[in-house]
Amino acid sequence: PGIVRSLFDHKRPINYDDHTRPLLTIQVTELIDGIFIECSMNHMVADGTSHWHFLNSWSEIFKAEGRTSVISRPPIHDHRLFSQGRYIPFSSLPLIDDQHGQVIISRDEADKAPEAMIRERIFHFSSESVAMLKAKANVECNTTEISSSQALSAHLRRCITRARNFWSDQKTIFCIVRNARSWSVPPKSHDCFYDYLQAVTKKADSGELLE
Repeated sequence: PGIVRSLFDHKRPINYDDHTRPLLTIQVTELIDGIFIECSMNHMVADGTSHWHFLNSWSEIFKAEGRTSVISRPPIHDHRLFSQGRYIPFSSLPLIDDQHGQVIISRDEADKAPEAMIRERIFHFSSESVAMLKAKANVECNTTEISSSQALSAHLRRCITRARNFWSDQKTIFCIVRNARSWSVPPKSHDCFYDYLQAVTKKADSGELLE
């Protein structure tokens, strides 16, 4: 329902907007049968893993009712993100398009056309359905190494590609964002508090996927 949007304070900003906006907002809305606590955090500060770490630590402090100020998982503020000499050069903000002299900011199409109504749907897959998808994928590929996440992602990608009705040689790109802590060398602790995400993309022809 559209009323849900009013429970959140972020109002669809992008990271760049928080040069002048708060990096963290918490809004408490009193409902008839309880309260709704909203927490929005800029991705320059933290990712989903750190976000939930923050919420769980906050809950732990609240439940202690002042008996202790110690939390079970203290955050690790280690910002040495780029190991083994690899780094990304600093960029001056705002980014300017030299050819057109315009600020380069990518916004959601909905922000460009406020009158457009975004239709949102939430899909739920039961554990039984996911297990069936995983088993089918492993049988078809003659392996036992395909995970539930991989099987479900592949299923979604094929369904979306089929619905778009592309030509068979149409290139498609599938992109997911993963927690990069475990993939670092050496691996990072999941208690490291920052935004440590990695985009993973795969390309394939539409026909190849549907076959």
